[in-house]
Amino acid sequence: MNQPEPPDVASAAAQLKEPVPRKERKARTSQVSEAAASASPENENPPSESSEPTPSVSEAATASATEEAAESTEASASAGEDGEAASAKGENANEEELPKSDRKRLAEQLDALKKKEAELLRALAITDHPDLADAIRTIEARVYCVARADAKLAQGLSKSEARRQEVLSKKLSALREKRTELDTQIVALEAESEELGAARLTDFQRERQDALQDLMVALATHDTALDAAGLSVQSLLPELSGLMPELEAIARSVSQPRADA
Repeated sequence: MNQPEPPDVASAAAQLKEPVPRKERKARTSQVSEAAASASPENENPPSESSEPTPSVSEAATASATEEAAESTEASASAGEDGEAASAKGENANEEELPKSDRKRLAEQLDALKKKEAELLRALAITDHPDLADAIRTIEARVYCVARADAKLAQGLSKSEARRQEVLSKKLSALREKRTELDTQIVALEAESEELGAARLTDFQRERQDALQDLMVALATHDTALDAAGLSVQSLLPELSGLMPELEAIARSVSQPRADA
């Protein structure tokens, strides 16, 4: 016949059913095993010194049962915690989504109510003032036309226009890059051309200035002999008339430093 478990074994098994950490559960399992071994009838009549010790069947069964009960209790507890955490996250997500959806729905309902209120006010105004019915309907139609035009403007470019715009943007970018390169080359060539022309003109101007000075020296040298012969240099060389202002300026510039000295 099955004997009832001692009070200490029953209390230890009941404690193992509670969710406890693994280390404490192993310690309680060992306590239950020791209690079962001490309460076993075989321990009351210890075997003789010549007989070998044999494990107690009730002790092993009790320990195994208590350990399985503890593991199942711990697994159910962890599963319950995970389920509670998942349900809490789901509730929080739903709580965050619900206010947004409710606000959007309420805003749409409010807009619909405002439109309905405006329609009723127009109908009431037409009822109270039948002579203004045409005017109100005309203004309403014009407002609708403006709203429709605004909606068309808000749509922007069509798909084909957007594709065409993308192609044109790429071509424009390529041409702008080429134009920048060409502008750089043009600036460099113009600068080089101006430098070349400036140097040549400077040389020519210096050559002309030297020629004018030589002409002035020649006129000053032979002026007395020509006057004695009754000859006029300007009549002989009409080109001198156009050069005389420059010759006079050169003569003044040469005589002024001498006067200062």
